[in-house]
Amino acid sequence: MWHVFSWGDAKHLEREAASAAFDKADKTGAFIAQEYSFNGGGKKTEYFFRKCPPDLSSADLAGETEVFVVGKNFAWTYVVTHETYSGLGPYFACRGQISS
Repeated sequence: MWHVFSWGDAKHLEREAASAAFDKADKTGAFIAQEYSFNGGGKKTEYFFRKCPPDLSSADLAGETEVFVVGKNFAWTYVVTHETYSGLGPYFACRGQISS
């Protein structure tokens, strides 16, 4: 799902700028979707959903993979990918910034 950012299909912030924006974001009502099961080739991917702690920071998610944090009413999204170590992520985007 995060390739919408890596392929340039959505306006976003990357790396340190993304983390800084996430750290400033209002996390009231946000949720976390974290991949916990992947069977290769996109055949079976399962996610664990939970409420986002209001004090969650980008540092808390360092080292995690395939984590999507979504603001209340989908106002924003922060993504930590399994390829963040190679420069693909993290990403931060706000609703309404999808490019055409």
